[in-house]
Amino acid sequence: LEHSRIYCFGPLGDDDCKIYLSSADLMTRNMDKRVEIAWPVLDEKLRDRILSYIDVSLSDTAKLRELLPNRRYTPLGFFAQ
Repeated sequence: LEHSRIYCFGPLGDDDCKIYLSSADLMTRNMDKRVEIAWPVLDEKLRDRILSYIDVSLSDTAKLRELLPNRRYTPLGFFAQ
């Protein structure tokens, strides 16, 4: 896949955080015109591994930008230390 299909519900790292893997992203064509599935990650070892992938993804600030309420994005590098 060209990008991950990982869905987390709840605070990351929280024991109550629900993690699902899916066959599709949340685009209209996938939700309205196809049958797609998502399944929960119940195995603790696998759950921890997926959470570590998410941590790596969220720590990458190379092209990070934030969409502001005025519909503009922060400048590239705004969050880099």
